[in-house]
Amino acid sequence: MKTHLLIALFFTFSFFKINAQLIFMEDFENYNQGPISAQNGNWSDLSNATADVTYNGDAYMACTSNDVNQAFLNFVSGDFIQIERSTTTSGTQILVEVKIFAIDGFFIKFFGNDNDFYIYSNNDYTSDEIYLQFSMNFFYNQMQVYENGVFVGVFVIPDYITNLESVTLANEAGDFKLGCISLWDTTDNDADGYLASDDCDDNNPEVNPGAPEIPYNGLDDDCNPDTRDNDLDLDGYNSPVDCDDSNVNVNPGATEIPYNGIDDDCNPNTRDNDFDFDGYNFPADCDDSNANINPGATEIPYNNIDDDCSSDTRDNDLDLDGYNFPADCDDSNANINPGETEIPYNGIDDDCNPNTRENDIDLDGYNYPIDCDDNNANINPGKTEIPYNGVDDDCNPNTRENDIDLDGYNYPIDCDDSNANINPGETEIPYNGVDDDCNPDTRENDLDEDGFDFPEDCNDSNFDINPNAIEIPNNQVDENCDGILGTSTSTNEEKNSIKISIYPNPTCDYIKVISDINFEYIQIYNSAGKLMKYSTEKNMDVSTLHNGMYTILLIDQSGKVFQKIFIKQ
Repeated sequence: MKTHLLIALFFTFSFFKINAQLIFMEDFENYNQGPISAQNGNWSDLSNATADVTYNGDAYMACTSNDVNQAFLNFVSGDFIQIERSTTTSGTQILVEVKIFAIDGFFIKFFGNDNDFYIYSNNDYTSDEIYLQFSMNFFYNQMQVYENGVFVGVFVIPDYITNLESVTLANEAGDFKLGCISLWDTTDNDADGYLASDDCDDNNPEVNPGAPEIPYNGLDDDCNPDTRDNDLDLDGYNSPVDCDDSNVNVNPGATEIPYNGIDDDCNPNTRDNDFDFDGYNFPADCDDSNANINPGATEIPYNNIDDDCSSDTRDNDLDLDGYNFPADCDDSNANINPGETEIPYNGIDDDCNPNTRENDIDLDGYNYPIDCDDNNANINPGKTEIPYNGVDDDCNPNTRENDIDLDGYNYPIDCDDSNANINPGETEIPYNGVDDDCNPDTRENDLDEDGFDFPEDCNDSNFDINPNAIEIPNNQVDENCDGILGTSTSTNEEKNSIKISIYPNPTCDYIKVISDINFEYIQIYNSAGKLMKYSTEKNMDVSTLHNGMYTILLIDQSGKVFQKIFIKQ
């Protein structure tokens, strides 16, 4: 017949001894730290036995009373297990285990706050071993009781119980043999699966031996002081002073390495990029040491610098002709480069070679267009115009190369281009020795075609008057051109004795009659027989006469007439 002073509350909660902390365990059967005496022959009395135990750093003692049939667990010096009533469902938990070998009945008392608040009794238990577990939870104020691992009931722990002072085992019936007793702390206030004794912060479910250490939160998350919470990279600097505590090369003592995207020295004021302060970072800024070079700058041609940090912006060969400046002397014109052919006289160095002549090709010192023929060194403004060669030798259109006499006729049509009075438009003037009309077919002498030229033919307009003609006396005509009129005959002596000359002949302005004849007057007739001049002087002004042939008659005191011919030009 078992008697259990239990309140049958069918509220079951899980209990796992594996999570318990052993506070005290004693095997009384083999206990040898004090005298053991036998009384009444069949049961044992444990008297004044002591054993030191440790719980949360404090020393406790297990002992027995001197009373017969009674053994108990107590704490010396008034110490006890303080029960902290947790606000979590796991609360403060204590497990008491008892193994008993008994022939007859026994009881177990739980004392707290100077009261026995629970008694477990068994009055008829046989000699077989019994294994008892008492699981106390001070959040729910419940004690679960297990016999040989089987749940048998729940006992309500009074609210006034705040500590566990002792557990007493006694036998009032007779033969009793105690096996062992152990006391476990199963407190897990934060219900994280770890007992308060193992959990370094049993009020925080995030802190326990199974939790991962969270760096820099100031908590021993995994309850292991050897797990680093700071200076994880062991560089001697803690976070947040060490801005990357996972990299031993990043800390306030490191040297800043530019452009690696890392704050090596943990100083935001130490520049890692944009060293030229132009507002652009490397590598977008292709030269971070020069504030004038960045993607916002304007490309400056031919400086061999990528000013705008764009390979697509041309710095050279802007005209895309395959030649770079300065080899390409005009990089804005694809038709000007060293591969082009020089085009003369366009004012452009087409082939970018100053030694290729673009002007003054004939090397005469004159450039086109001043030099009107730059292929001929004999034609330039410094040359003398050579008439009639069909070339503008002096490159001056105002210098006459033809029609020099400005008569409107060019050489060779104008047979004397130095005399404006000689050209195809002029009238032939006989006997002046000049081809006035530039027509060799126009007769200039022997107009009467009698075979005698003037002045030998004294009247070249009359075929019947010439040196071979027969003189007709007294007709006042010198048919035989002997210069004597009015006689039918004249001797050669007479002809030869008369000395008459006209000077100059041809003449322009005046004539002078030179003769040994004392003439009375002089008459001048034109070719038509018209009297043009009359004078008694030997010197006569003929400037008013037209150009042509004139007959001059000299009449002496006897009435003889002497005839001469002169040319006015």
